[in-house]
Amino acid sequence: MRILLTNDDGIYAKGLSALYEELSQEADCLIVAPEIEQSAVGHAITISRPLMVRRAIKNGSFLGYAVLGTPADCVKIGIKELAESRWIWLSPVLIGAPMPASMCFIQELYLPQRKR
Repeated sequence: MRILLTNDDGIYAKGLSALYEELSQEADCLIVAPEIEQSAVGHAITISRPLMVRRAIKNGSFLGYAVLGTPADCVKIGIKELAESRWIWLSPVLIGAPMPASMCFIQELYLPQRKR
């Protein structure tokens, strides 16, 4: 299985690292995440400047690709340019309440917690 990981907290975020450490034991994982924190712009795309991508290093080892852009840019670049074949896309679960506009995209994460 191949899994593309991204987030809106930046490539060096603890949640992304924890998700990678667990999933990479069972799957081929690739991180493509924003260079810097990009909260509240998850659905935005960059149109006013070129997107810059660099190889990110952590503790002397390749971590993934850092994109100077939004989380949506990261997913598109990951799927269209960096991943060689089909990948599953995952992002760490949000800490705290999500914004209402985001709920339609992440509601499946909350379904098991809802009362019936």
